[in-house]
Amino acid sequence: MTKTIQIMTIATILLAGLVAPGFTNNAFAAISGGVVDKTTFLTDTGATSATGPLPLLGSIGSCGTTSTVGDVTFTCVSPSVNWLIGHPTIDWTTLISGNDIAISGVENLDATFVAPVYSAGFDFVEPNCSPQSTPCFNGDIGTNVILNLDSEFEVTLKLGGVVVDSFTFNAPDDIAAFVGVTSDEPFDKMEIRETTGNADNEYFGEFYSSDEPPVTEVSIDIKPGSNPSSVSCKNLKGTVPVAIFTTDSFDAADIDLDSLMLEGTLVTEKHNSVHLEDIDDDGDADAVLHLDKDGVCEATLGLDKKVTEFVTLSGSTSSEEFEGIGDIRIVN
Repeated sequence: MTKTIQIMTIATILLAGLVAPGFTNNAFAAISGGVVDKTTFLTDTGATSATGPLPLLGSIGSCGTTSTVGDVTFTCVSPSVNWLIGHPTIDWTTLISGNDIAISGVENLDATFVAPVYSAGFDFVEPNCSPQSTPCFNGDIGTNVILNLDSEFEVTLKLGGVVVDSFTFNAPDDIAAFVGVTSDEPFDKMEIRETTGNADNEYFGEFYSSDEPPVTEVSIDIKPGSNPSSVSCKNLKGTVPVAIFTTDSFDAADIDLDSLMLEGTLVTEKHNSVHLEDIDDDGDADAVLHLDKDGVCEATLGLDKKVTEFVTLSGSTSSEEFEGIGDIRIVN
């Protein structure tokens, strides 16, 4: 029986109500970028802090100057005026813990990573009023409160100076937002540009990155045409057919047979070839693998017998890693 995986990518795990209309990404690489749930992003991508907590450096100088923090080199870009990382007496926003990056003028910032990454993100706050960065409903704002204009940003990803892709984001006001992006092609630089708004304030916090390529989620069918997908391990001879479906973004014919793992255990294609067949009648060639039953039974030793369980088949192609979930019923 086919189980089509419903995956919530980081483009769709957006905090409810937190992304304004106009969220886009352009069509070069396959990327997902925008305001996302930080915990989910870090878990899904394996991203860790690339900067560590931002140090108290104070004024960096006029824009055009750079500052390296951890594995990231920051550059403030004209027409921004000058910038700081932390301030000895002012905490610009309590919504981000520790020090922040503050830029005078429009907020244009480059972040260059020490090595190519596939995912990156950063803490970000867009306050609703100036000059203070605390929310406008705080009683200590003072009398000279100016409401900030809503700001939109474009983030361009580059590798060695060549554009990989780009996306836009518009963070909600007065929350600790997190902007994250993942790409199926590596990048080593994020060019962050404020495209709408004015010289009011937004603040950047800690940056995160991951050099792990994203995993493509695919649909698989163990013993296509059978329901339930029963396998007898009483006799270990023979094979277990598994269909892996081709889509517009995944070519099942390109599977590396030496990479196949079922529940984390290496499994072997009995004929050492990918058999192509249009299993789902959608006009493209799906892969049918005949997995050695001995390996399938070894990989599923811990499953309850005579109960349908879901298992994960993973592997790689020449350009990406993939995984799919299918159901199986071990009968003995």
